[in-house]
Amino acid sequence: MRVVEGSIKRVFKKFKNEQGNFNIILANDIQGLCNLYEAAQVRTYEDDILEEIFSLTKGYMVEAKWCHEGYIPTYNEYKVNGVLTGGIPILSTPFIGPGEFATKNDFDWILTDSKIIEAVAIIGRLMDDLSSHKFEQERVHIASAVECCMKQYDCSQSEAYNHILNDVEDCWKVINEACLKANDIPKVALDCVVNLARSFHFLYGDLMDKFTNSELLKDYTNTLLVDPVCINQD
Repeated sequence: MRVVEGSIKRVFKKFKNEQGNFNIILANDIQGLCNLYEAAQVRTYEDDILEEIFSLTKGYMVEAKWCHEGYIPTYNEYKVNGVLTGGIPILSTPFIGPGEFATKNDFDWILTDSKIIEAVAIIGRLMDDLSSHKFEQERVHIASAVECCMKQYDCSQSEAYNHILNDVEDCWKVINEACLKANDIPKVALDCVVNLARSFHFLYGDLMDKFTNSELLKDYTNTLLVDPVCINQD
């Protein structure tokens, strides 16, 4: 796609100070620089999507700052930033865009319906953390939702797990309600967003990080693409 040059410049100005230089946090933070570069690779006509890229990168920079400072945020702080780093509008639009049903109204809904977008993002963030936090805490990494929950509620790890799973269940209630009320949004567009939440349960369910440990997907891949499918013709 051809990039709208003016929009790109306006968005990336937000990463600069009054002197026109990139903020000092970027100069001292390699992870922040990498995330900014990664976000800059996205090409789109729509200015709104560029704003989402800015929000995504800003969320990554917050996480990098927490990691660098050894700061453990509260569980609520963590979830708020997790909505930004979830990148759900960016993940959803490629699936909606190629479809013949896509309209400007559909894209506006993706970018403005905060309830369902936040719910899907939180599900992804929390399910990911439940499945991977033990491994990630063995290396330099930000505190996960589990550690943040333990800190905020002064609870054990098992109690934090239960609290987080209850939050995931509550997010599904939000998604179900939003789907019932979105009468002017095509079901196929809704499915593009809801399927992301479903995919998170598949990738991170049963406390197994199948996204990182791809060998856990071997049997599923064989079932889908290799093994024969028996069709009952009776």
